[in-house]
Amino acid sequence: MVHALQCGRVVAASAETLVWRRTAEGSVTGFCGDDEGLFLILQGRVAMISCKRDGATKNQEFVSSEFGDTDHEDTMGLWALEDSALFWMPRESICASIARFSSTVEVLVHGLRAQQPHAWQDDKLAMLAEFCSPHPFFEDHEQSQIQDILKVMTHAKFLRGEVLTRQGDYADKLYFLVSGAVKAYRSKGEAGATDLPRLRFHATVVNDFAVFGRSRSEVTVRCAKACDILSLTRRDYEKVIGIDQLTRQRMIHILRSIPPTLPGEMPNRSDEELTLLSRLVEHIPVFADMPKHTLMDAMGAAVLLSARSDHVIIY
Repeated sequence: MVHALQCGRVVAASAETLVWRRTAEGSVTGFCGDDEGLFLILQGRVAMISCKRDGATKNQEFVSSEFGDTDHEDTMGLWALEDSALFWMPRESICASIARFSSTVEVLVHGLRAQQPHAWQDDKLAMLAEFCSPHPFFEDHEQSQIQDILKVMTHAKFLRGEVLTRQGDYADKLYFLVSGAVKAYRSKGEAGATDLPRLRFHATVVNDFAVFGRSRSEVTVRCAKACDILSLTRRDYEKVIGIDQLTRQRMIHILRSIPPTLPGEMPNRSDEELTLLSRLVEHIPVFADMPKHTLMDAMGAAVLLSARSDHVIIY
């Protein structure tokens, strides 16, 4: 999905307009361009109109945050039911992006099997850093910092069936899957819990919580196929970024990975995590005079907003 998002664009559509359509000859046209594609509804409601060979029609409605795919011969068009905004991802561009990704993975895996990252030349390390940068954990660091982190990471090959971490054990390493896939299992230790596997393919981060503090793994993670994996220990991570930066990155991790709650609700974040977050704002006048319980509620409701240079935050 990362590759689909990288080649997408936002499309605005007024109510009761045809956003995308397939002609009788099979070509496609509309605001979205002349290609099949995936779409994500950012705002509004959109109907996908299908027409089978027997003449029967069907409308499937999509609302905010839902995905759809026009790649089916029965799909005739997308109709905006109200003023809407879509994130359109052309299938041709997605396929090209995935092909580039696969080629990059092949080059990186070959290099990692030959040498550990600390021995790589700067240009090759920059390529690996660019590959990692869109993914969780890495996306919260500057490009130069990612390269420094990669230099202390260790590559290893894991066979199918090997375990990275077991449920209940203390986790002390972050894993980044360069190739392969892993499954995460949760035992039925608690009433109502399930043990359905969750499959995660490359490239993805496993156990990112391990570099921010000592805690037990909530799942068992096992390789579903042969994997090439980079690992990072908390000690090496702290050496690279320093204790102050580690604390800041832990705050970002809490805001990104633990859902916020409304004031008055039971917080998802622990008291220790809320206290840590309060250090971000304790010197700001509006927060400095708040009673402690009010400040804790505010930190429980806080959300992370990521913005790059030149991004508009408030309009």
